[in-house]
Amino acid sequence: GKSWDINPADIFIRLNTFVERCKDLNEFLCVLISFEKLQPGRIVFSGSKGLELTEHLNRVYNQFSQAARDFMENEYDIVDIDADEFDSDFFAFRVKIRQLERTLAAMLIDSYQ
Repeated sequence: GKSWDINPADIFIRLNTFVERCKDLNEFLCVLISFEKLQPGRIVFSGSKGLELTEHLNRVYNQFSQAARDFMENEYDIVDIDADEFDSDFFAFRVKIRQLERTLAAMLIDSYQ
C-alpha cells in the first residue's frame, strides 16, 4: 500500500495549542488563589507605618481584582483556541500582575525598615 506522508506535529498542533491554553488558565487560577489571600481585613500591618501599609495593600488587592475582572469579562470562549484575543488579553493580565508583585515586594521591604 501507499504510505501517507504526514508530519505528526501537524496532526497534534491544535491539541498542543489547547494544552498550552489550559496551562495559561491554570496559571490564571493560581494567581487568583494567591492574590485572594490579600483580601482586605485578612492582613493588617502594625507599627508606625501599619495603617499606611495596610491601606496600600488594600489598593493593591483592588487593582488585582480589577485586572482579574477585566480579563474574565471578555466576549469570547476562553477555551476556544481560535480566539486570538486571548493571547493579548492574558499577556496584559500577566503584565499587570508582575507590576503588582513588584509593588508587594517593595511594600514588604518597606515594612521591615
